[in-house]
Amino acid sequence: MKPATAHILLVEDDVTQALLTRRRLQGRGYQVTLAQDGHEAMNIVARGQVQMVISDINMPAVDGYTLCTHIKSNPRLRHIPVILLSTLSSTEHVLQGLNAQADFFLAKPVNPQMLFDRVEQMLANPPKHDEEPPAKPIEIFIDGIRHSVTANRRQLLTLLVATYDNVVAQNRELGLAQQRLRAAEANHRALLRDSLDALVVIEPSGAVRFVNPAAERFFRGNAGHIQQALADLGPRAGETREVTLAQGDRTVFAQMRTCPTVWDGQPALLVTVTDISRTKENEARIRELESAAAAFGDTDGAVRMESLTACLTATASPDPASAESIQFSLLSSASREAHLR
Repeated sequence: MKPATAHILLVEDDVTQALLTRRRLQGRGYQVTLAQDGHEAMNIVARGQVQMVISDINMPAVDGYTLCTHIKSNPRLRHIPVILLSTLSSTEHVLQGLNAQADFFLAKPVNPQMLFDRVEQMLANPPKHDEEPPAKPIEIFIDGIRHSVTANRRQLLTLLVATYDNVVAQNRELGLAQQRLRAAEANHRALLRDSLDALVVIEPSGAVRFVNPAAERFFRGNAGHIQQALADLGPRAGETREVTLAQGDRTVFAQMRTCPTVWDGQPALLVTVTDISRTKENEARIRELESAAAAFGDTDGAVRMESLTACLTATASPDPASAESIQFSLLSSASREAHLR
């Protein structure tokens, strides 16, 4: 029988994981039957129609260790390769797997390519349990607890290879994750650096960790000066409020937003300061124009609407003189309107 035509029993109580793994194996040409626990799997294996069992460990009713022991203790079934899906995260897991006589272990979450390689290899060269005599129990002490291990040399070597494969795969995944993290962090810092808003990252103690060029321009100073300015403002996580700052003989209005973040792996606060001085000035102009329109007897609201429109136009203008010119023009227009009436 060619490995790609083999019938595999997949034992997994997590429906989503079971369907995903089945689809992957079917994509390689294998016939796959699902079982949700060890008891159901025992009944399927007893029919003698499967060439491999891939089983999760933690399942209701009958777990993966018990299922594996059941298969390997039956002379009619023990030739069937059994792969246990385990975290291999504790000594107890490893010892139970050895005593259950599992043929191989794969760490969860399962790497698809490792699964394909191991399935193909074990179907092409199934382990021969009858070639080695039963191993004598070995007693070992781990963390002060005595354990008895009955694994033979083949099983011990299998565990060593499985552990090594899993460590290599996890290190590879960790390396890729670190590369993605570094790339994401570089993009994040570039966005902070190029932002038009003043952005400052501070430690919970108030020490400044990062200042973008917009912040240096807004606060008119270096990190030390900015640290003192923020200490006076007292930013608090999750808070958004308006603040005022003195810049020479001018008072600047700003909106300050503070949110928790992580910087170089440590908790920090991201303080965003947006200059709203122009908005405040235009709001004042609108109020002045509304008052002027009322004083000139603008009963139908036409002058007021012209004034508001002009002020909104002035808001987008970088030249304060332009806004002043528009305001003066509108006041003159309102005066003429009232005179004609």
